[in-house]
Amino acid sequence: MHHPGGQTTPLSAFLLTRFTPRWLLVVIALLVVALLGLGGLLLYTGTPPWVVMSLLTSDAEVELRQEMRPARGKGPRVLVLALGGVGAGEFRDAVRSVQSVGR
Repeated sequence: MHHPGGQTTPLSAFLLTRFTPRWLLVVIALLVVALLGLGGLLLYTGTPPWVVMSLLTSDAEVELRQEMRPARGKGPRVLVLALGGVGAGEFRDAVRSVQSVGR
């Protein structure tokens, strides 16, 4: 920030006059509060820190489950659906209409 002759540049003079140690303490205090808040949030939600770190370092995708197992036999797979607020008759009608489309 100094010229070879020992003179102070306008930029360094501005930085030295505007950013005193008081501002540095304020920035450090804000960072500490932010980190404590993040830690409290992690404790409150029960999220392990490694999950957050993997989200921050990856493309925001984390595979939380293993891939589906291969089918044991040659039989069909079963998909179980549960819909709240739908009557039994409406549910059967919906399943029948899907079955007729799949055939």
